[in-house]
Amino acid sequence: MSILFSLPLKESLAYLLSSKNQPQGDTPSWFVKEFQRVEELSRKLKKEQTFTIAKLPNNQLKNRYVDVVPCDEYCVTVKCCDSVESVYLNASYISDIFPGDDRIYIATQAPIKSCTKEFWHMVLQEETNIIVMVTRLVERGMSKCDVYWPTKEQEVWSLGCIQLFLEDEVVVAEKSVILRHIRLYHKLSDGQVEDRLVYQFQYNGWPDHGIPTEKSSFTFLLEQVEKHRLGKSLVVHCSAGIGRTGVFCTLDILRRYLSSHSFLQRLKALVDKGADKEEIADFLVNLVSETVVQIRKRRPGMIQTAEQFRMESSPLQVQERPMRKPIVWSNIGVGAALQLFEVTTLGQPFEVIKTQLAANRKDSMISALKTIYSRGGLSGFYQGLIPWAWIEASTKGGVLFLAQNEASSFIASLGFSQTISDTAGGVFGGVAQAYTTMGFCTFMKTVEVTRDKTGAGKDLSTLQVAKEVFRTKGISGVYRGVTAVAVRQATNWGSRFGLARITETLFKGKDKDRKLSKWEELGASVVGGALACWNQPIEVIRIEMQSQLKAADRPEKMNIFTCAKYIYKKNGILGFYRGVTPRIGLGVYLTCVMVFGGDQVKELIRARKETKLDKQ
Repeated sequence: MSILFSLPLKESLAYLLSSKNQPQGDTPSWFVKEFQRVEELSRKLKKEQTFTIAKLPNNQLKNRYVDVVPCDEYCVTVKCCDSVESVYLNASYISDIFPGDDRIYIATQAPIKSCTKEFWHMVLQEETNIIVMVTRLVERGMSKCDVYWPTKEQEVWSLGCIQLFLEDEVVVAEKSVILRHIRLYHKLSDGQVEDRLVYQFQYNGWPDHGIPTEKSSFTFLLEQVEKHRLGKSLVVHCSAGIGRTGVFCTLDILRRYLSSHSFLQRLKALVDKGADKEEIADFLVNLVSETVVQIRKRRPGMIQTAEQFRMESSPLQVQERPMRKPIVWSNIGVGAALQLFEVTTLGQPFEVIKTQLAANRKDSMISALKTIYSRGGLSGFYQGLIPWAWIEASTKGGVLFLAQNEASSFIASLGFSQTISDTAGGVFGGVAQAYTTMGFCTFMKTVEVTRDKTGAGKDLSTLQVAKEVFRTKGISGVYRGVTAVAVRQATNWGSRFGLARITETLFKGKDKDRKLSKWEELGASVVGGALACWNQPIEVIRIEMQSQLKAADRPEKMNIFTCAKYIYKKNGILGFYRGVTPRIGLGVYLTCVMVFGGDQVKELIRARKETKLDKQ
């Protein structure tokens, strides 16, 4: 959009959206009045329309609601393979709203059982590969839509010369959108069979007579429909096929028109004439009103409420920031529980072995295992579990899960892919872990495994060692190595999330919307966790900086660079990869628990919320 008129447009929108000093969240009175004007114009149009086809005795039984029927001029009729004449379907053509727009919307009611065959013949006839379903099957205890597709994979529905096969079902956009891949086979009169892949988008975040509860997920729906659409036409339905269906069609039409050359030329002409913000605001309101009237001309009743009408102005809004969802504080508890499970099972043994090898560079794997076992048998492998590892795991798990999910959500709202969003979220979560909880907790855990128990002629407890460090070196001694921890955690979790998501994408192949099996998702976490150990040198530096082992040539004051120099001097380049084998095991296990396990827990929580919502 040209700078010449972007500012007047912005000022006009600010005036438009804030006029009347209406409380935020309420529908401004002038929106209500404008909707009333649209209603009056629509009533006049309806008097000039005829509804003969819909009111024929045989066709009345095909209407879900007796007062919602298509007008004759734009009514859709379908020719099925087993009938000579075309048959009626409660559906309307929505097209030619603006010059040059070749998109065809087929606005229809939710198919009733007796019309399932006709509905799919319409999909075939209109050569569409998109069905947008903006309703639930049941809302507030009332049936809103019958199931008109195969519900189980491998299940085949036969509808005369048409067969339907459910290939896949994917839940996306935090349970708001269900994407079904439905294969349609059509047997031709010459015996040949043609097939078509139809994408059905079911959007669940939209109450009847209302507006979408999650604008970001609705925007996602619009984008995905555009991404998957192949032809000019698409089928859209809610329950009656007028309220939510009307909002979807109008928003999509306006969204595309506002980026067209025709609109920009009209707007520029106004600015060139010296139009003020009020005149431009009137132009924008009239644009929305004219669009709704034209759509109602093609299917009466489209856009049912003033609230829905107001939503049609949303493509006009210039938002300074992307929408952000509320912070999900429950992720703290989920992350804490997952990491406690991880460390209490296999996580701590891997951590103890890794730390022993990294801190004692002369040890082999066998000698390290013997040393650990000598500390108390199998319990030696859980040294430091209670309380330090538990404290560390619960705090860093909660911080990671909260920070990673919030950062990922925000970055995704800016339009980045899920892989980039989760990778960046992992980096942010890792840094948050280090500077909020891990400086002290990781220090205490490392002291537990590496403390010199022969100091002063007697064994010292972990707490005694920590107190001595604090007494002699202050808080900087306790947080010694925290920068290395931050670098390690940022690369750890950025790699684990990112590489797991990349592997998932590779598993999907060309079909980017294919739903992975649980084994494939788990496999992606295994690969991601293993490859994420590329940063082992950072971990070795971190352990060396926090270690309490004594050595004559060990520098008293260390930073990352002096520590790296010391490690290289003692063991060369291989010194940076001490303990990499158990760390791969730890990385794989951690990723499986926190990435794969986290996905499963979040899916379970969403499913429970969905069940509660269905019961409302």
